[in-house]
Amino acid sequence: LWMQKDAAGNANSLVLNRSGTIETYDGDITINTGRFKNSYFDFQVDKVITLAEGNNEGSLLTPEPLTDYVTFIVEGGIEYLLISKSNWSTPILEYHYQLGDSETITVNTVGNAGRIASGHDLNIFATSLENQASTLLAGRDITLIGNQLNNQGYQTGTSVLEKIYTRDFAEDRSFAYVHRLREIKYSTPSGPLYQAIIQASSNLYASFDNDISNTTTVANAGNISHSLQAPTLSGFGDLSLPSGLNGLFITSQDPNSPYLITTNRKLDGLGGLDYGLFNNLYSMLGMRPGSAPYETDSRFTDKNRFIGSAYFLERLNLRPDYDYRFLGDAAFDTRYISDAMLRQTGSRYINGVGSDLSQMQYLIDNAAQAYGSLGLTFGVSLTAEQIARLDKSIVWWEPMTIQGQTVLAPKLYLAKNDVTAVSGSVIKGGNVELEAGRLINSNGSLLADNSLFIDSWSTIDNINAGQIKAGGFLGMTAMGDINNIGSSIRGQQVALDSIDGSIINRTETQQWSVSGQNGRKQILAFSQTDVGDIASIQSEGSMSLNAGKNIELTASEITTEKGPLTLSAGQDISILTAQQSQSTQVGKNKTEAQGALSSSLDSGGNLNVFAGRDINAKAAGITAEDSVALVAGRDVNLTTAESREYQETYGKRKKEINES
Repeated sequence: LWMQKDAAGNANSLVLNRSGTIETYDGDITINTGRFKNSYFDFQVDKVITLAEGNNEGSLLTPEPLTDYVTFIVEGGIEYLLISKSNWSTPILEYHYQLGDSETITVNTVGNAGRIASGHDLNIFATSLENQASTLLAGRDITLIGNQLNNQGYQTGTSVLEKIYTRDFAEDRSFAYVHRLREIKYSTPSGPLYQAIIQASSNLYASFDNDISNTTTVANAGNISHSLQAPTLSGFGDLSLPSGLNGLFITSQDPNSPYLITTNRKLDGLGGLDYGLFNNLYSMLGMRPGSAPYETDSRFTDKNRFIGSAYFLERLNLRPDYDYRFLGDAAFDTRYISDAMLRQTGSRYINGVGSDLSQMQYLIDNAAQAYGSLGLTFGVSLTAEQIARLDKSIVWWEPMTIQGQTVLAPKLYLAKNDVTAVSGSVIKGGNVELEAGRLINSNGSLLADNSLFIDSWSTIDNINAGQIKAGGFLGMTAMGDINNIGSSIRGQQVALDSIDGSIINRTETQQWSVSGQNGRKQILAFSQTDVGDIASIQSEGSMSLNAGKNIELTASEITTEKGPLTLSAGQDISILTAQQSQSTQVGKNKTEAQGALSSSLDSGGNLNVFAGRDINAKAAGITAEDSVALVAGRDVNLTTAESREYQETYGKRKKEINES
């Protein structure tokens, strides 16, 4: 399938796929255009910031406004929340106290995600290539070439930093319900995830003169990023019956059909059209009119290419006493489960499986084994205990109601042993090579089953809980800086090279503070360090980091499990801490704690650190299975960090201060 201006291969101006499916079963797809966009028919994103009550104060979240006083106290170093009994006739067991503002992202869509899937290779040549919350898939290789690539996903939901107080019955007062501080928690967004996925079963090559951006927009209160929750799918997900009679799948018109949704039999007669329909196409391509193409094989309806409920019943050796009606035929079941796998895991296939057919067979064969070993019942959902005991993923047919009709539908049950869920936007392949003017991976995943190479003419930014991971060798080269901020880099062997810049591995922290008065008109103040995801660079084997300027580690980790670790910088190597503190003041009573988050270098072999100028290590963990060598052109500075705890308590007749 070619989509371009003419037979000479010139680019057209625009290819826009809005909620469409463009697919080949056995052939390639080649698109040559100026601007390419793959998306929903309509996609609207809204961001709402909810301000905490008062000026620089937190908000106590309650179902109804409080009519009487609320107070916070500290006793014995423990913080309590007191709620007057006059507020509620039935006490609330848990209160949430919002610290600062919250941020919410919502998405409103029309239609479905765009889908372009090639049975063999997918080639897209475009000045601007945008994949918005949609999918680009290839059974073999993907080649993407142009000026700019934007693979953009969205995580909906609310992010907020809050204190959680739970009821402490033993501490209740005659006039108040008492709640003890249980935890200070950063709640990550947990709404629907709209993933943007580019995935090749074999090789993926992308070369763009400007940016390659693999980004997930997410609510981010306080500007500190935390890992997104892995995508999950409860129930069967959203499904509606096909409308019309011209799609790949149609609603069966036969009331006696065992399938509610079937493959469109018109595809067997593809080409039986009015020849005049091709006149405009021939004119555009500069071709002489001829016979319209006619599909002579049955690839679209060949039962040997798909397996579904019939194979499932056969493997379970079931001969129902009466006829069941199933959601779809084998082709529909295969597509339905493949799409469910993509939504739930961010990956097209289970680990180690490489096609829709083999994946469906794997899942049904596993179901046949679990049928006996776990005592499963056909047509009945698995219990929580049965799900917990699954050691392999399965597909199981269960009742569902769709537009008033009850049918048996395939439901995917995933086992942790053979599935790795991926969150955020995804660029994935067997072997992946990315070349860009600048590469940005923000809250997304760059994944390779084997080797992964990234080359940037400026910087590489892996930020905001991003993930770059290779099953084999992982190589990253940038003319400028390589930034790994609150994110992870992992491979079998790892080599990072910053030619004229620095390598920065940093865990982000941010200090928040709220203040006000409690119900007794006492000073009420809270302060704490919010710590983002730990920045880490890991290798199962050897690792080398080479920077033309500096290597900077802040509250982060660099680890090799079995091989040597080498750091080399033209200027300084700094292995630093991040300050961490927490304080509470209620009236005159105060508690304070200060400490440091350390960085670590841990080698499973030799550890070699070479700096053209200074090596600075503060409270750092530097360990190796074999030898350690620290070599500097000037100084090696090894220093410690300070920690402190302070408590000041006022009683009726005395003042007590404890400090350590």
